Parts: sequence; C-alpha cells; structure tokens
Amino acid sequence: TLKVELGGHPRMAVRKQLPISTENIKVYPSEEPIMLLKLPESVRKIDPAVLPPGACMAPSDAEELQVSGRGATTAEGGIGVKDLMCLEVKTLSKDHCPDLSGTNYEKHTYIYCGGGINGAEIKACKGDSGSGLLRKEMIKKKMSLFKKKADVLYGVLISGHAECEDKFVFVDLCAKPIKKWIDSYVS
Repeated sequence: TLKVELGGHPRMAVRKQLPISTENIKVYPSEEPIMLLKLPESVRKIDPAVLPPGACMAPSDAEELQVSGRGATTAEGGIGVKDLMCLEVKTLSKDHCPDLSGTNYEKHTYIYCGGGINGAEIKACKGDSGSGLLRKEMIKKKMSLFKKKADVLYGVLISGHAECEDKFVFVDLCAKPIKKWIDSYVS
C-alpha cells in the first residue's frame, strides 16, 4: 500500500492522506520511472491538472513552467516544509541537461531537465519527487464551447527523492510511448 497526500496548498484548509492499494497502482512496463495511481475516492475542492490533449510535445528549451513540492527550502537540506511550495523552472532537453553520467537518470530515455531562471541556483530535495511540471494554458473541456485556464501537466519530477541535488529531472509525459500508455488508462 502506498499513501498519497491531497491538499497542502497554503490556501487550502483541507489536507488528507489516502491509501492506494496495489491493484490501483499501474507501473510503466519498462525502465522509465512513471506510475499511475487510482484514488480510492473522488476528490472535491481541488482543480486537477489536465494532460495535454492528443499528440503533444515536450516543452522547448528555456520554456518556463512551474513545479511544486514539500522538500527542504535551503541548499543544505533539512526537514521539508509544511505547505506546498511552487518554483518556476526553465526546461532543458535531455541533450542540454547538466551532466547525468554516473547517475540513475542516464539510463532513462524519455526525460528532460529543469534549471533555475536567470541563473538562480535550485535544488530538488526529499519531498519534491513526484511533483508535476505544469504550464497554465487555455484549454477546451469536452462538451463545452468555452475555453478555460488550466494547469496542464507535461512532466513528473523524478529527482528529489533522497538528499538534495542540483538536478531537476522530469519524465516526459508527451513521449509517444508514455503518452500512449497513459491514454490507455485515462480516458
């Protein structure tokens, strides 16, 4: 059993932990570090992020997107924070990632990285891994004539699961094999 926490945003009064049973966990069938979790109950008062519709493309180099997490807020590490923190990052294709040789990340095919904006030093720390990489976009919902601003999910942070590190590495949710796999479960 795995536990997920919902809420945590400073403007949300509700914070809740939900257990996810093994049968509700779907792991990508190769070395790429991505899984889907089916929540045991519906969630209210949280606007969910949406997946890019149809065929999508990973963000281009230097695009600014947002990631959130509850990891340490200092470069030295330490305990995580109570409230969810958000950070703007610029994206970098795998070819432009900081050196990944000798890390667990070099074996993954469908990844890209994030870096600090205007040269800011950023670190991913314990409590950050699993966070979504989001961009605000105008989208059209099914069965609607109007567009609405929404958080669109382009990646999932896979760094920041242990000690603080200066690498922000994301799984690319727009990579064709991964997008096809996700679409087979999420309709």
